[in-house]
Amino acid sequence: MNYGLWMSAAGLGSQMHRQDVLANNLANSQTTAFKPDFAQTVERPTAREEFGQLVSSQDLLEQLGGGVLSGQSWTDYSQGALEQTGNDLDLALDGPGFFMVRDEEGQDKLTRAGVFQRSRDGHLVDGDGNKVLASRGRPIKLPEGGIVIGKDGTIQGDQGRTIGQLAVVQANASELRKAGDNLYDFIGKDKPKGAASSTQVQQGWTEASGIDPVIEMSRLIDSSRAIQANSRLIGIHDEIMNLTINRLGAIA
Repeated sequence: MNYGLWMSAAGLGSQMHRQDVLANNLANSQTTAFKPDFAQTVERPTAREEFGQLVSSQDLLEQLGGGVLSGQSWTDYSQGALEQTGNDLDLALDGPGFFMVRDEEGQDKLTRAGVFQRSRDGHLVDGDGNKVLASRGRPIKLPEGGIVIGKDGTIQGDQGRTIGQLAVVQANASELRKAGDNLYDFIGKDKPKGAASSTQVQQGWTEASGIDPVIEMSRLIDSSRAIQANSRLIGIHDEIMNLTINRLGAIA
């Protein structure tokens, strides 16, 4: 077996996956409250370990290992910078936690992107029309006129009447799964619990993306160079095999 080809192909596959992750991060550098993903690599077993005794090998080659493969990606949920907008329905969470919304299919999702608006029927919704939930799990219907939202998520109308309280919950990274559109599925066993009292709702603010475009572009260039290097190595090994078969085989 061509061990160099084996290792180059493994490196190429893992770097292509890493490039996809980095490109998605870079594309969301301006997305409100976006959380970056990071691609991990794991050691690939040697050919004999992966295929058993069906593949012969040599001890000297096996000491090189089998290269690397893509591992499970992980998400960095660190808080992004808060940016003031002055819009009463723009909300940011200062501290760990998530808002809860309900999609058109009736499924509850979590999000930190608090760019909300008033729907035609008066409900508080996100940019995709998902209804923002109150602490009791019901959609929030806003009164006419302005509103004031306290740091604990309490919503009051113009005349001081309490409308409800935003559902702000906490979840560990292991209990979350990205669902697209800046939403997260809660995959924990129990329902998400309320966030700590130290987490505050900031009205008129939004949370910036967790992506630094300069750093992400640098990583993307580094990954592209690794892909090119592995591609060249695969071509070199292919040429070596071609010469081995056509020249040495002809002499034999």
